[in-house]
Amino acid sequence: MEEEFEASGGEWREYRIGDLFGNIVQGSRLTKADQIDGLLPFVMAGVTNTGVVRHIGNKMTIFPKNSLTIDIFGNVFYRNYEFSASDDVGVYWNDEEYSEHSMLFLSSSIQKSLVGKFDFGNKLRSSKSHDLLVKLPTLNNKLAFSYMESYIKALESERIETLESYLTVTNLRDYHLTKNDEKVLDKFAKLSDTKSRVE
Repeated sequence: MEEEFEASGGEWREYRIGDLFGNIVQGSRLTKADQIDGLLPFVMAGVTNTGVVRHIGNKMTIFPKNSLTIDIFGNVFYRNYEFSASDDVGVYWNDEEYSEHSMLFLSSSIQKSLVGKFDFGNKLRSSKSHDLLVKLPTLNNKLAFSYMESYIKALESERIETLESYLTVTNLRDYHLTKNDEKVLDKFAKLSDTKSRVE
């Protein structure tokens, strides 16, 4: 796919993160002691559960779906839902929306460009991120969104094909959950939900 892209005149260029997003906002401080249970996903720094530490009911800024979050350690995640964020997370979005597939590509590319650059001694704040560079596909001097979308769709297709092959080989393809299976999964989900609230 990349060879075909480059053969058609495509190239990889560096872009400033600040030029990719019309909105770059740091989240707000909310201590654990002040957090109230609710429905809004609350994102903090970290990779466990993509940084969602709990669901809160506090009055906080609600960030739009189709956003990226970048925490103080350079961990990047795509959010396809509304959420709130702590002050150790920057939120990145555009008023003119990029597609979900383009945002997934941007997320991965930005993550790759930030690996190993930030830690406890050198934390990334959204205000410092504007001039950071990320390599992205470019065609005719413009971001190649069609390439980004095709690339992510191809990856998704590969993964689905791999999963279907696995399910066929293990005779799980036509497996239907029994009522008992559903009960066990429901109990597990409730247990997992309770555990995440405790943490």
